[in-house]
Amino acid sequence: MRAKRKMWGKIKVFPQKHPLALSLLLGVVGNLVWSIIQIGLNKVNFFEAFWQVPNAVFSFVVYLLTLNVPVWSVLLVIAVVILLFWFYIKITDKPQKNEPPYKDYLTDFYKGQKYRWRYYDNVIERLRPVCNECDGELAPDSLSGYNLICPNCDKQYRKPDVAELNLAMTYFINKANKKLKSPSK
Repeated sequence: MRAKRKMWGKIKVFPQKHPLALSLLLGVVGNLVWSIIQIGLNKVNFFEAFWQVPNAVFSFVVYLLTLNVPVWSVLLVIAVVILLFWFYIKITDKPQKNEPPYKDYLTDFYKGQKYRWRYYDNVIERLRPVCNECDGELAPDSLSGYNLICPNCDKQYRKPDVAELNLAMTYFINKANKKLKSPSK
């Protein structure tokens, strides 16, 4: 059952990721349906019915090229149509974020100290304090060993112990869970 859900999810995403392939696929399917209809109505064989659509398109192109219209103007019209189609796709195409809303939640304060982290498989990873002033990474102070120092602005911070880091992580996880439960703002 799970495999069917995964496959169905991929089928639903296919038109968004591959619109050109979808249009080509729909063209071939439409031609097949037209061929089947022609077989039933006109009593012709399948290959003759299948090639009616490509022959009609080719005949239309030949007709356009045999008119007393310069080729450059036909190419210009085709280029404008393609350009308009491209603009339409760019304007209406809005990328969908499949990320949960908490994935943008990467920094916060806990007990006056700013922390930064990232997510790996929906789990907070690499939780670390950063400078409150310049947002820079902190380094251990070589003199005391109990402090952290910002190499950018020389501001010093107390080094959090393991228990405080665990409390901070729990605080941030709870806050991320609230973001999941509450509607987007």
